[in-house]
Amino acid sequence: MNHIVLKGNIGRDPKVVETSGGKKIVNFSFAFNGTVKGKDTEVIWFECVAFDWAAESVIRLKLAKGSRVIVSGKLGVNQWVNKDGQKVTNPKITLYSVDLLAKIDRDPADESQGFVYESTEPGGIPNLDDIPF
Repeated sequence: MNHIVLKGNIGRDPKVVETSGGKKIVNFSFAFNGTVKGKDTEVIWFECVAFDWAAESVIRLKLAKGSRVIVSGKLGVNQWVNKDGQKVTNPKITLYSVDLLAKIDRDPADESQGFVYESTEPGGIPNLDDIPF
Protein backbone atom coordinates (compact mmCIF):
# COMPACT_ATOMS: atom_id res chain seq x y z
CA MET A 1 0.00 0.00 0.00
CA ASN A 2 1.35 3.42 -0.96
CA HIS A 3 -0.27 6.11 1.17
CA ILE A 4 1.29 9.17 2.80
CA VAL A 5 -0.22 11.73 5.19
CA LEU A 6 1.76 14.87 6.06
CA LYS A 7 1.12 18.20 7.79
CA GLY A 8 2.85 21.29 6.42
CA ASN A 9 2.49 24.45 4.37
CA ILE A 10 1.73 25.24 0.75
CA GLY A 11 4.90 26.75 -0.71
CA ARG A 12 3.56 28.08 -4.02
CA ASP A 13 0.08 29.24 -4.98
CA PRO A 14 -1.81 26.38 -6.64
CA LYS A 15 -1.78 26.43 -10.44
CA VAL A 16 -4.99 25.27 -12.12
CA VAL A 17 -4.98 23.67 -15.58
CA GLU A 18 -8.13 22.60 -17.40
CA THR A 19 -7.92 19.75 -19.90
CA SER A 20 -9.63 19.84 -23.27
CA GLY A 21 -12.24 17.51 -21.75
CA GLY A 22 -13.04 20.05 -19.01
CA LYS A 23 -11.30 18.24 -16.14
CA LYS A 24 -9.22 20.30 -13.73
CA ILE A 25 -5.69 19.53 -12.57
CA VAL A 26 -4.08 21.50 -9.74
CA ASN A 27 -0.35 21.62 -8.94
CA PHE A 28 1.40 23.24 -5.97
CA SER A 29 4.51 22.82 -3.86
CA PHE A 30 4.26 21.60 -0.28
CA ALA A 31 6.80 21.98 2.54
CA PHE A 32 7.02 19.39 5.31
CA ASN A 33 9.06 20.38 8.36
CA GLY A 34 10.61 17.19 9.69
CA THR A 35 12.21 17.46 13.10
CA VAL A 36 14.60 15.05 14.70
CA LYS A 37 15.06 15.29 18.45
CA GLY A 38 18.10 17.39 19.25
CA LYS A 39 18.71 18.42 15.60
CA ASP A 40 17.74 21.32 13.37
CA THR A 41 14.49 21.23 11.43
CA GLU A 42 14.75 19.67 7.99
CA VAL A 43 12.40 21.00 5.30
CA ILE A 44 11.36 18.47 2.66
CA TRP A 45 9.65 19.84 -0.47
CA PHE A 46 7.04 17.89 -2.42
CA GLU A 47 5.21 18.66 -5.64
CA CYS A 48 1.50 17.96 -5.20
CA VAL A 49 -0.96 17.21 -7.99
CA ALA A 50 -4.73 16.89 -7.64
CA PHE A 51 -7.17 15.57 -10.25
CA ASP A 52 -10.93 15.81 -10.66
CA TRP A 53 -12.82 16.19 -7.35
CA ALA A 54 -9.59 16.61 -5.34
CA ALA A 55 -8.62 19.47 -7.69
CA GLU A 56 -12.07 21.02 -7.33
CA SER A 57 -11.69 20.84 -3.55
CA VAL A 58 -8.33 22.64 -3.63
CA ILE A 59 -9.95 25.38 -5.74
CA ARG A 60 -13.00 25.59 -3.45
CA LEU A 61 -10.85 25.90 -0.32
CA LYS A 62 -8.98 28.84 -1.97
CA LEU A 63 -5.64 27.47 -0.85
CA ALA A 64 -2.71 29.84 -1.20
CA LYS A 65 1.00 30.05 -0.45
CA GLY A 66 1.44 29.67 3.30
CA SER A 67 -1.83 27.81 3.97
CA ARG A 68 -1.36 25.20 6.71
CA VAL A 69 -2.72 21.87 5.44
CA ILE A 70 -2.71 18.11 5.86
CA VAL A 71 -2.19 16.31 2.57
CA SER A 72 -3.02 12.68 1.94
CA GLY A 73 -2.15 10.76 -1.20
CA LYS A 74 0.09 8.45 -3.16
CA LEU A 75 3.84 9.05 -2.92
CA GLY A 76 5.85 9.07 -6.13
CA VAL A 77 8.82 10.84 -7.74
CA ASN A 78 9.38 13.24 -10.61
CA GLN A 79 12.67 12.72 -12.47
CA TRP A 80 14.23 14.89 -15.15
CA VAL A 81 17.57 16.09 -16.48
CA ASN A 82 18.26 19.76 -15.74
CA LYS A 83 19.97 22.24 -18.06
CA ASP A 84 23.37 21.26 -16.59
CA GLY A 85 22.79 17.63 -17.62
CA GLN A 86 22.28 16.42 -14.05
CA LYS A 87 19.53 13.98 -13.14
CA VAL A 88 17.11 15.57 -10.64
CA THR A 89 14.64 13.64 -8.49
CA ASN A 90 11.84 15.36 -6.59
CA PRO A 91 9.18 13.70 -4.41
CA LYS A 92 5.58 14.00 -5.61
CA ILE A 93 2.23 13.40 -3.92
CA THR A 94 -0.84 12.57 -6.02
CA LEU A 95 -3.55 13.85 -3.71
CA TYR A 96 -6.52 11.93 -2.38
CA SER A 97 -7.47 14.74 0.02
CA VAL A 98 -6.39 18.06 1.49
CA ASP A 99 -7.47 19.30 4.92
CA LEU A 100 -7.16 23.02 5.55
CA LEU A 101 -5.88 23.79 9.05
CA ALA A 102 -5.11 27.51 8.89
CA LYS A 103 -6.25 29.82 6.15
CA ILE A 104 -3.91 32.52 4.93
CA ASP A 105 -6.13 35.47 4.11
CA ARG A 106 -4.62 38.16 1.94
CA ASP A 107 -7.54 40.56 2.37
CA PRO A 108 -7.28 42.36 5.75
CA ALA A 109 -10.96 43.39 5.49
CA ASP A 110 -12.03 39.72 5.52
CA GLU A 111 -13.29 38.84 9.00
CA SER A 112 -13.03 35.08 8.43
CA GLN A 113 -9.32 35.04 9.34
CA GLY A 114 -8.17 32.54 11.92
CA PHE A 115 -8.35 28.80 12.42
CA VAL A 116 -10.36 26.99 9.77
CA TYR A 117 -10.78 23.24 9.39
CA GLU A 118 -12.46 21.92 6.28
CA SER A 119 -12.03 18.52 4.64
CA THR A 120 -12.05 17.73 0.94
CA GLU A 121 -12.73 14.03 1.49
CA PRO A 122 -16.25 13.17 0.32
CA GLY A 123 -16.72 10.03 2.36
CA GLY A 124 -13.24 8.57 2.42
CA ILE A 125 -10.39 7.58 0.16
CA PRO A 126 -11.45 7.49 -3.49
CA ASN A 127 -11.64 4.37 -5.59
CA LEU A 128 -8.04 3.89 -6.72
CA ASP A 129 -9.25 2.82 -10.18
CA ASP A 130 -10.56 6.37 -10.71
CA ILE A 131 -7.14 8.01 -10.29
CA PRO A 132 -5.56 8.74 -13.69
CA PHE A 133 -2.09 7.14 -13.38
